[in-house]
Amino acid sequence: MINISADLLPISFFIRSFITVEEDELIDFLSNFQPVSYQKEQVIHGGQQVCKHLYFISRGIVREEEKFKNKPRIGWLTFENELLTDIYGFIRDVHNPNKKYYIASTDVEGFKLHKDVLLGYYQKNPLWERLGRLVAEHYVLRVAEQADFLIKLSSKERYEDLLNRRPSILQELPLKQIASYLGITLPSLSRIRGLKS
Repeated sequence: MINISADLLPISFFIRSFITVEEDELIDFLSNFQPVSYQKEQVIHGGQQVCKHLYFISRGIVREEEKFKNKPRIGWLTFENELLTDIYGFIRDVHNPNKKYYIASTDVEGFKLHKDVLLGYYQKNPLWERLGRLVAEHYVLRVAEQADFLIKLSSKERYEDLLNRRPSILQELPLKQIASYLGITLPSLSRIRGLKS
C-alpha cells in the first residue's frame, strides 16, 4: 500500500476538510501536484500572464499586490495551508485587467496543480467537482470577510484582528506591507503600535 508522502499531507488534510475521499483516489489526485519554491520578493504570477495553476502554500506568505494611484497596494495575504490563484485566468482564461501580482513576501514552498488536470478530475468524478464547489464557496466567504474587515473595522481593530490571526506577522513582514494590507499609512500603523506598547 502506498502512503501519502509527508510533504503532501497538508494538502490531503485541506482536501479532507471539505470531502470524504478514498485513500487510493486521494493519492492519485495528489500525484499531480508539482513542488515549487520561490525566494523572497520573487513574482509567482502576474502582469499580462494568464494564470493556469492553482497553488497550495506549504510554507511562507504570498501577497497579492496591485498599483493604486501609482503606489503598490496589498489586497490579500496567503499563508500556509491555503490556496492561491488569479481567479481571472483560472476561471475565465484571461489575464487580470487589474494587473495584480502574486509575490513571495517570504521564502515560499508549496505545490501547483495545472487547471487542465483539475478540470479532468471534475469530469471523471463528481466528488472532485464537489470539492471545487466547496472550496470556491469557502473562498467567496473569505473575500466577504475581507471586505467586512476593511470596511467595518477601525484601523486599530484591523491591526488587532491581524495580530490575533497571525501573532508572528510583525516578525515576518515589513511594516510597510502590513500597513498596506490593513489599508492604512505607515505613520498610522506606527501610532497604533505605540498605543499598544
